[in-house]
Amino acid sequence: MPQLRSAPCPHKTAFCRPPLPPAADSRLAAPSSPLPQALAFVYDKELVQNLFNAAPERYAERQGGYTRIKTEPFLRRGDAAEMAIIELV
Repeated sequence: MPQLRSAPCPHKTAFCRPPLPPAADSRLAAPSSPLPQALAFVYDKELVQNLFNAAPERYAERQGGYTRIKTEPFLRRGDAAEMAIIELV
């Protein structure tokens, strides 16, 4: 664990602690892989596992352009937001 040293502070006190780096806070630390992020968004674990297992082979030869975004002609009820469908190509 790094030592905390007092540093000059622009406030009325003479010294204050240096700010912690964002990674020191476990709530702000980024996950080590995209799998936890996908599981937080899609609740079907089997679907996410199948996607992560099949994607490398399916897109190995592709140089980019993995998704297609199609706008829908209707608006969402409640807030009238424009809707779109995102497809894996």
